[in-house]
Amino acid sequence: MRQWLLGIACTLVSLSAWASDASQVLGYWLTPEDNAVIEIYRDGERFSGRIVSLKEPNYPDGHSQAGQPKRDLNNPDELKQDRRIVGLNMIEGFEHIGDGRYESGTIYDPRNGVTYQCEMALQSDGTLEVRGYVGLSLFGKTQVWRPRP
Repeated sequence: MRQWLLGIACTLVSLSAWASDASQVLGYWLTPEDNAVIEIYRDGERFSGRIVSLKEPNYPDGHSQAGQPKRDLNNPDELKQDRRIVGLNMIEGFEHIGDGRYESGTIYDPRNGVTYQCEMALQSDGTLEVRGYVGLSLFGKTQVWRPRP
């Protein structure tokens, strides 16, 4: 009986450590050149993220919508082209697979309106490597996001 209880206790400690590891990605992240702040949050058992601020949230002078908040104009779905970029869900569906790694998610790039498969990995220096790709991860692009202070 004592061994059985010890086994349950060890399992609970392991699950607690796994959940703690999974939650390390939660919070606010700065994209390269501080162009955007992304909030990563828990979405049920998975992880998603939304754009909470942009370095330049409005269209610049010379644009047909100068001074107006940037919108999802490049989205192939015309019904979504009026969505504001700030507040937009950019990453979705990530599953924590352990060791600071997250897979099976997607990342949306509002600059071109394309959604890519994506993987994320926490690095020992506290940064987050975000790799978007089509088909094979080999054919993709990696960005390094920093935690927002």
